[in-house]
Amino acid sequence: MSRFIDKLKQASQFEQQPMGFRKEKSVSRPRLLLVAEVKDGAAAGVVEGVDTVLLEGTAKNTPAKTDIPVGIKLFGGKAGKLKGIDYVVFTPETPVIIAGDEKMGKVMAVEASLEMGLLRALEDLPLDALFIIGDGTQTQVVTWQYLMLCKRFSAISGKPVLAAVSPDVSQGELQLLWEVGVYGVVVKVAPGQPLERLIELRQMIDGLTLPSRRKRIKARAIVPSLGEVTASVTEEEEGEEEEEGE
Repeated sequence: MSRFIDKLKQASQFEQQPMGFRKEKSVSRPRLLLVAEVKDGAAAGVVEGVDTVLLEGTAKNTPAKTDIPVGIKLFGGKAGKLKGIDYVVFTPETPVIIAGDEKMGKVMAVEASLEMGLLRALEDLPLDALFIIGDGTQTQVVTWQYLMLCKRFSAISGKPVLAAVSPDVSQGELQLLWEVGVYGVVVKVAPGQPLERLIELRQMIDGLTLPSRRKRIKARAIVPSLGEVTASVTEEEEGEEEEEGE
């Protein structure tokens, strides 16, 4: 099982504390995950304060030995043997045979403009998470439109969502992203860029307020599926035909 996906599952566990005096097995406090996106696999071993490192390009960038899980983006590249890779990030156009083995985590990078029908179809696919890409996902500030996109993807797909943010993102922006269903933020680390900012971001994330269960409940109840809408229309039409027959 992918270590990064295990972390995502832990981030989604908003369990209530047990009542009474009985001692229960301690549950780690859920937290927003921090993903560092780098170009050079050798940088994976020197990035501190993050939950995982995401490599750009193809699998030829062999990651340095590190204790944190390492993923790779397979955007049009060949998979190779994926040695030392914990999870893969790929686009919908990627052949299913390339997306790693069963033990690897599978994260699909989907365009922010993905149509509603395809977005609904993601729920039943064997995917562990979604990474929103495309226009509006690399802005310097978090906009209300970006929050709406993140909420839409999280609520309709039922999958954990990863969102790209600027290294200069504020703690308030991180808090809002967490509350709308984002489980991890992806920050690009350019060559030569000071890594101290990642440590600062980790401290900011650790200081976030845990969202209430009410805010994290999926909003599927207010977004009926296409099948439900079709069934409702069909029933109404049948009722009208019966009335006309009488």
